[in-house]
Amino acid sequence: MPEEKKIKVKVSDSTGAKVKDVEVPSNVNIKRLIPVMVNKLGFENNQYIAVNKRTGYQYNDNDTLEGTDTKEGDLIRLMANITSAR
Repeated sequence: MPEEKKIKVKVSDSTGAKVKDVEVPSNVNIKRLIPVMVNKLGFENNQYIAVNKRTGYQYNDNDTLEGTDTKEGDLIRLMANITSAR
């Protein structure tokens, strides 16, 4: 089993008004990290997408932080994933 590497990043809501420091595994899929980040901000567990503010990259479910060149201290912004039902 691979060793779990940790990285310290900041996580915020879509407006940037609420920001928290978190330490999360850098080699785990983002889809497993988003619920942890959502919980740190005190939000309900709805669907969110994550975007790296420094790079502008929108993480895909199977991305890892280390695989997307996320750096220590980067700000990851969580935005509600709103899809219209038609």
